[in-house]
Amino acid sequence: MPIRLGLAALLLSGTAFANVMPPTVDEDALRGLLEGGWRYDAMAAEPNACGQPPAETSQLITFDFRAIDGLVAFETPDGDPIRLKTYVTQQGDTIGLASDDMSLVFRLVDEKTLKGLAMEGPGAVMTGKTLVKCFDAADRSKINVVHEKPIGGDDLAWLSQGGLGDQPRFVDTRFARKGEDVCTAAESQYLFFDLIGPLGFSAGRWNSGALAEKLAVNKKPAVAPDEIANWTIEAVEPTPEGWRVTATELIPPNGSRGDTTTFTLVAKGDSLSIPEWEREFVRCTAGDETTEVPE
Repeated sequence: MPIRLGLAALLLSGTAFANVMPPTVDEDALRGLLEGGWRYDAMAAEPNACGQPPAETSQLITFDFRAIDGLVAFETPDGDPIRLKTYVTQQGDTIGLASDDMSLVFRLVDEKTLKGLAMEGPGAVMTGKTLVKCFDAADRSKINVVHEKPIGGDDLAWLSQGGLGDQPRFVDTRFARKGEDVCTAAESQYLFFDLIGPLGFSAGRWNSGALAEKLAVNKKPAVAPDEIANWTIEAVEPTPEGWRVTATELIPPNGSRGDTTTFTLVAKGDSLSIPEWEREFVRCTAGDETTEVPE
């Protein structure tokens, strides 16, 4: 049921929040206000913070209500990723995002500014911080992942990182050795997809740590890897056997846009193949990769 708030609940320091939103705010409007990316640190308190390069202390928190309803994502100061499925409440100028693991609480200053209230656990990183909305949620109208009969039970969780699932990566089968699990091979190359966003949608082809270290000292690996690459994903549409992906390569070092290409993902069991590349991959879960360099 929508949450209806009167005008009096949206007054702060004599300024009506109704100046920027209708005097009656329902749950959908509140979600629309939150979804996207918010920066928080000392710099973020400045009016032009969103146009400035992030400081070393700058961190980002994102809210998503489109791909996964009520997904909150941020990192702790130690770099640990936090992803929470939450539900939103509002009482006066206080916004709460509650999950089974923790609760986040903010004071609504205006439509672009939140103030972190007292929080415990990992959420305490935002206590007392000013959050400025710097990024709107990306348009997902061309990101259509779901089949009538989902692959692996949940198409988005099977294919994409960034959500609440097992953060899959897809390891190139050329790196498999006899009797060895390719998911734990020290030297490997893998693909990953992020179709959750909410700020954009991406894919990458990266080397494992061991392979990267070997290449860095000009040692010849057992398998010649493809060039590492990053793409921004423009569109995804289901096919009978998987998906068709339209992606634009991002050219280092500044991520300028390169060529746009379309390729096909064919899913079967725990395998993924790309006919246009003549490559096959095994679905693996995050945390299995080792960076140990073989003797």
